[in-house]
Amino acid sequence: MNNREKSFFLDAVRNMLPEKRFSHSLRCANCAADLAEIFEVDQDKAWLAGLTHDISRGQERETIKEWAVLDKGFLTDYEKKYFNVLHSYASAWYLRNELKIEDEEVLNAVRFHTTGSPCMDDLSKVVFAADYMEPGREHMKKKDLDLLSSLPLDRLILTILEATKHYLDKKHIPLAPESRELYQKLTTR
Repeated sequence: MNNREKSFFLDAVRNMLPEKRFSHSLRCANCAADLAEIFEVDQDKAWLAGLTHDISRGQERETIKEWAVLDKGFLTDYEKKYFNVLHSYASAWYLRNELKIEDEEVLNAVRFHTTGSPCMDDLSKVVFAADYMEPGREHMKKKDLDLLSSLPLDRLILTILEATKHYLDKKHIPLAPESRELYQKLTTR
């Protein structure tokens, strides 16, 4: 990706998000590119998916819901109950329809960054991990980041899923069905 393309996407995301969310997205993009290098995934695609993964987060709830349905075609009971997972599909819709990104790997990395999916490829796993690990996340310490970065990719995803389940259990929120399916797939290999 050339500098002009990067600048275009940076401006697009900056114009859609509040400053704090934009900063998170930029850190996520850089973390995704770093992880992509480690796991031999396309760094430009990882950077782009990391940058744009939350692009819909600044929109009204109804807009996010509408875009998610346009992308996915339907909402599951879990998605109806736990609204915060919808922005991943809404963001993918926006990328395809407004920013004209047609790369399915990038779109799926954005779609799956919140709950994961048993259909994830390595690019999607890298973006999922980067969203959790980006250095601005308050739950992560430098030594934890170093340890996570040293794990094989599937083990890294399992570790993040386990931590997510622990966090959600404290809030009495069930793990998303897609997260459970991904966990099962990765543990039965």
